[in-house]
Amino acid sequence: MWFFKENPTAIDAIATISSLPNGYQHVALKFKVASEAERLFIGLAVPIAVHKPNGGVKIENVPASGAIITLTEKAVTLWENPRKLKAHPDIEIASVQEFYQWYLDDYGVLTFWVIPGNWYSINYTHKISADSCLFFPTKLPTLVSVRKPTMTYKLIVNGGMTYDLPKHLIKSPGKEGEYTFKECDWDEDTKIHTQNWESSDDEEESDKKD
Repeated sequence: MWFFKENPTAIDAIATISSLPNGYQHVALKFKVASEAERLFIGLAVPIAVHKPNGGVKIENVPASGAIITLTEKAVTLWENPRKLKAHPDIEIASVQEFYQWYLDDYGVLTFWVIPGNWYSINYTHKISADSCLFFPTKLPTLVSVRKPTMTYKLIVNGGMTYDLPKHLIKSPGKEGEYTFKECDWDEDTKIHTQNWESSDDEEESDKKD
């Protein structure tokens, strides 16, 4: 989770990441942010497929549930080229520069505003990353990480493999595919290996043309 404007003092998040057929991934994320600011401008890194409309990213307009605010496609902006964020009037330039240095041209970013203290949800699909890993954006900008906000994350994985897991994950006892997070510097994203092939749907489309 990337903070382009203002900083959090705490983040609570529950995410489910799922492998989908033909080289896609689904993310269902619920989260709440605490901050001394009135609102925050947040981004979620997403792998971009340059040959797909909207980079292969699709926001799902899931109905709101109770007190949870749903972030629909009207509330979310996809930046296929994060460098264009430099022209945004409400962001801190250093945060955009660091984002681009980390992700380069392989990732875009979904951005939206949130008000501290509220629970939000967002559901979206995208092409699986080029390394065929399920991807969940947990890396924090350096200016946020050094402040060490309180972080409480739970991750549920569907269709992932259990070898070579990220060092910051802890398996939940008796719950297959469910993890919590160790105390860490939040200096990396969470990637889970799969047997899902990044370009499989392109091969299917090619077969149909033959």
